[in-house]
Amino acid sequence: ERLAAVLDDRPSALWAAPAVHGPGEEDHAPGPPYPEDALPGTALMLRREPFLALGGFDPLFRLYHEDFDASRRIRAAGHELLRVPEVRFDHVKDGRSARGIARRELWYALSWSAFVHRHEDSHVRAAVRVARSRARSVPAQLRDGNWPAAGGIAAATAAWPVMAVLAERRRRRPWDGAALDAWLRRHRAEAQHVEL
Repeated sequence: ERLAAVLDDRPSALWAAPAVHGPGEEDHAPGPPYPEDALPGTALMLRREPFLALGGFDPLFRLYHEDFDASRRIRAAGHELLRVPEVRFDHVKDGRSARGIARRELWYALSWSAFVHRHEDSHVRAAVRVARSRARSVPAQLRDGNWPAAGGIAAATAAWPVMAVLAERRRRRPWDGAALDAWLRRHRAEAQHVEL
């Protein structure tokens, strides 16, 4: 209820998110709602119609970074993103199998490379940024004995050129409400309507 009340009080806000607690999460001190540059999609409340008019979540980012891409589009359209630290969400991250770890790292690395190539000003800077990250992350995972994670990241590295091309295509034809409508027409049979 508090997230909805915050959105009602701030018409310029499109998303409201609680303080997210858990391993690897930022620790948010209690206090009044405040604007953020980007919000993770872990837990949030949103204004549905304006969000869909901006294209909703871009399917280029299958599992990760869709929230940060949408955050950029929301702010570019003049809307606010609000953190509501008095509301708490506990994000538990455990119990993954080796296969689950490999998949998570694969999708995370694929989406991150697409995000960098989509939003970096220069193709060269994007390529250097991704290459440096992979050159650090795969050896680090191997040193830690996390073979599934290293394998997932390595597989994503092999697919990196494909993600760069897809991201460049998205840069030329940005994702918006019209793109979402066209995507839904093509994928209507696969799309699932969830009534809340």
